[in-house]
Amino acid sequence: MKHFTFYSKGDILSLTRVRRFETRLGERVQYVKDGGEWPEVIQQSPAKYVLLGIPEDIGVKANYGIGGADTSWLPFLSAFLNVKSNDFFTGENILLLGHFDFGDLKFLIENNAYTPDEMIDAYRHAINVIDDEVENILKIIAAAGKIPIVIGGGHNNCYPIIKGVAKGLYKADRIHWRRSTASTWMHTRITALRKEGIAATDSGTPGKTVTWGSIASWDCTRTIFHKMY
Repeated sequence: MKHFTFYSKGDILSLTRVRRFETRLGERVQYVKDGGEWPEVIQQSPAKYVLLGIPEDIGVKANYGIGGADTSWLPFLSAFLNVKSNDFFTGENILLLGHFDFGDLKFLIENNAYTPDEMIDAYRHAINVIDDEVENILKIIAAAGKIPIVIGGGHNNCYPIIKGVAKGLYKADRIHWRRSTASTWMHTRITALRKEGIAATDSGTPGKTVTWGSIASWDCTRTIFHKMY
């Protein structure tokens, strides 16, 4: 992974305030040991959850938003790792994988774009790189039967997260999708929505309607995460 930084035990402990007679989550969470292949480590780990960060605001800026979404990961991690380990949550059920760092893309764009419009176009192009890398790592996590916990980042990260998890669960044979079944199911959903007084259509007609795509997106998302839990 070109833009991903895997954490070692030393990285984790550097953010953990170790105190005598106390045990912090940072002393209990699992990590990828040096020399290990991270997909195999995730697969073999007894941890149920995999924690990772996507501290980037490229997607926010690409949508003419105000940056700053890239600053939440480290404050969260510092607070999380210093929570006391207890009987209800020891921390051993968490594998702290690491975080993405797309700083090189951001630096390249902001130091070479000639106009604001060119900068926006470059941000949007960079999102394709971000999406691909996020999707790939989430696919591996989900295929291993783990539940990802992702700290962003912008809303743009949701798409590759959901897509990667869906592909991972499909690869693990935990979700199935057939065209014939989907067609029947969609007709049933649209009929039900119309009975509730909601204008639903199976076309892309503009207006205040619930379209095929929006129904599929919402229901598939609910199905994916329901199956994970």
